[in-house]
Amino acid sequence: MSATLPGANSASLPPAILGQRYRLERRLAQGGMAEVWLATDLSLTRQVAVKLLKPTLAADPVLAERFRREAIAVAQLSHPNIVAVYDAIEEKIGGERRQAVVMQLINGKSLR
Repeated sequence: MSATLPGANSASLPPAILGQRYRLERRLAQGGMAEVWLATDLSLTRQVAVKLLKPTLAADPVLAERFRREAIAVAQLSHPNIVAVYDAIEEKIGGERRQAVVMQLINGKSLR
């Protein structure tokens, strides 16, 4: 099951499910390559962070592969100061290829 995501400028999101498991709630942050969303893991009933590669970048095979390799590399690490990676997803949403990394949600203030 997937839903169409609104445009990148949207700060709120109607319920959208990624990977038939993660319900996106609201955007937490945005950078040049990706957006980070607060999401609910419907299987384990916990909040997580979902990093979504921007659609224009996900369409580039080189950048999409780099994003995937980064997720794999971070998932191999285990340290109290490194965010845990729970899942990596690639699917089509609204006709666009999207890639996402599901991570541990760290609550607190932005370091910016």
